[in-house]
Amino acid sequence: MITAYFKFERLSDGLRMAHKIRSAARLDCIGYAGNSTNIERLKNTKGHLAVYPSPCREVVRSNPKRRAEVCLTNGNNITSLFQDFSNQELFNFAWGDYASDGLLFLVNNDYTQIECFVLANTARIVESQFDRFIDGGFDAEIERLRATARPFFNY
Repeated sequence: MITAYFKFERLSDGLRMAHKIRSAARLDCIGYAGNSTNIERLKNTKGHLAVYPSPCREVVRSNPKRRAEVCLTNGNNITSLFQDFSNQELFNFAWGDYASDGLLFLVNNDYTQIECFVLANTARIVESQFDRFIDGGFDAEIERLRATARPFFNY
């Protein structure tokens, strides 16, 4: 069961300037639904919840055969985005974990929009839930969460 939803997006130049956000790579949470204290505690002192898509080779120290291409950071590594680059139909789906939570992602091709779906306390089995995700097993929950999403911060 998906317990929380977070939608991250690159803000327009005007919004970034108005809120003194210098990084063009930064993705801000523009909507959320449900509850995830693990993810919500990542917000900064201004109340923004933001992540930065980064090349894992610059952040994660592990065997390159087991390392994802992209990870999400915010000063620290939050999670890697494990994707299947061998199958073009699955490129926009990813999985990862943070703290004890499993994370499922929908990403666009240039990583300027990322939807994060939290499965509480499933970090150890999230890869198996990924199959259910790509097969549409969470579609009804995802649509319900998207429909009930509210702003995380009023930009």
